[in-house]
Amino acid sequence: MDTEKKPAATADIQRHPNGTYSFSLTWRGVTHPATGPFKNQIEAAAAAKAAIAQLTARAK
Repeated sequence: MDTEKKPAATADIQRHPNGTYSFSLTWRGVTHPATGPFKNQIEAAAAAKAAIAQLTARAK
């Protein structure tokens, strides 16, 4: 039996050929479309973290 607990949400940040970034969010096994564009990777990561926080708060 696997006792390791997996996170409810993960974010994958992608860099596009034009130099912008976006993120895809996986929440409870459902992958949501890419959100962006963002100027840099830090902005994309911050937006992904905020989106995860909103989903977590809504689920409670």
